[in-house]
Amino acid sequence: MTWVKICGITRAEDALAAAAAGADAVGFVFYPPSPRAVTPARAAEIAAVVPAGVAKIGVFVNETVGRMAEIRARAGLDCIQLHGDEAPEIALALPCPVVRAFRAAPRDLDEAARVARYPAAAVLVDGERAGFYGGTGAAASQGAIAAARRARRWILSGGLTPDTVAAKIAALAPWGVDVSSGVEAAASAGGARGVKDSNRIAAFVAAVRASGFGPGKAAGWSGASSLGTGRSAA
Repeated sequence: MTWVKICGITRAEDALAAAAAGADAVGFVFYPPSPRAVTPARAAEIAAVVPAGVAKIGVFVNETVGRMAEIRARAGLDCIQLHGDEAPEIALALPCPVVRAFRAAPRDLDEAARVARYPAAAVLVDGERAGFYGGTGAAASQGAIAAARRARRWILSGGLTPDTVAAKIAALAPWGVDVSSGVEAAASAGGARGVKDSNRIAAFVAAVRASGFGPGKAAGWSGASSLGTGRSAA
């Protein structure tokens, strides 16, 4: 089955809703300018209620290796997602699996090849918006998707909703999908950014499962367990 991550978790009830819906991972944002940012202490509180088998992923933007390792240990993270401008050396220095996010379309074939070769367990492609590092709801560009698809595992993010994700999976066959704003209360009822809607989470995961696409099984991948923990996507 396609791997599913619900990102930008700020409340324990949202993490539990993601787990109950069958998500493979939840994400915590440790980037203070983000409206979905949480402190390490808050993330640790939420992570404590996340059921075993659901991966806990920390999202960082241009943070030091030492600080990321410290937060990982405190919050009990299984994986780190690099969402800034981090060089490959940063990923290699981290003591856990890494997901590398890219937003901009590569300028040439050499840059596209570097995206695919980045030393990470998976490559994530997100929508690009000037001045933002993600969580905007913007769809990923075709150029960025094309580059990410060259990686062994790639995750689609950016602009996904319960209504659009199945069609995106059918068209692009990603290894995994990642959603944040698309399952928030703000997307449907004027709620605050960072506050998830349990019904939208359930609908999103159900749409992914109903798509019937299983890249993990076809390619022999081990799903979330390959990122450190979690359910098998095989």
